[in-house]
Amino acid sequence: MHETQWQLIPKALSKDEAFQDALLTIHHEIYNDFFSDDPLTNSELGFHLHAYRRTSGWRVVLILTPWMLSRLLFPENDPQIVIPEGWSGEERGETEYQVLGPSLRLGWSGDYMQAHLNYHPRLGHYLLQPISLKMHSYTSPLEAFEAWNGVINDRERT
Repeated sequence: MHETQWQLIPKALSKDEAFQDALLTIHHEIYNDFFSDDPLTNSELGFHLHAYRRTSGWRVVLILTPWMLSRLLFPENDPQIVIPEGWSGEERGETEYQVLGPSLRLGWSGDYMQAHLNYHPRLGHYLLQPISLKMHSYTSPLEAFEAWNGVINDRERT
């Protein structure tokens, strides 16, 4: 088995409440540092976590921010996903936040999914599946989450 360089969630965030608090705090900081003046963001939406769960060795959560509605996936153990060049924790270090890192195609529960690699020094590596990156049209967090529920319902009907 070769080393993947995957950096897991720090032990200090092993409890769900601490992890969720850190997610919200870090995304507030990202907003303040990179998006607060962006006219395509929607500050009225705030910051929300939805449908948090642990499943098959992953922490999975929907996050709503002024710039995105996305599913975030954090492995609890090394997922044996090779980290592309330029994306090790050491290489990302203090680089600027990037919403979408390299695209990866992964096996998941007997199926395949697309996700983007991401990294934050206080969270480690994780996967991000964007649901919407155009948040300016939503009038409330409820409306954004209902749009996602509509996507899920459509998928289940097909």
